Amino acid sequence: MEIHKTPADQKIFSNLLIKCVVQLELIQTIDNIVFFPATSRHEDADNLKAAQVSKQGGHCLTGL
Repeated sequence: MEIHKTPADQKIFSNLLIKCVVQLELIQTIDNIVFFPATSRHEDADNLKAAQVSKQGGHCLTGL
């Protein structure tokens, strides 16, 4: 069975592809705004450092 692509089919596919890409970018943007990925990683690193220092018996005063 051969599938023949008409110009109308190609136009529909192009429009669908554009909509999918835009939707993906919108989802990624909202994800970055809601979950603050860079901030979260920085805070995780600070918390891990504070935990390691307190485990060794030291004092860590981060965020002051």
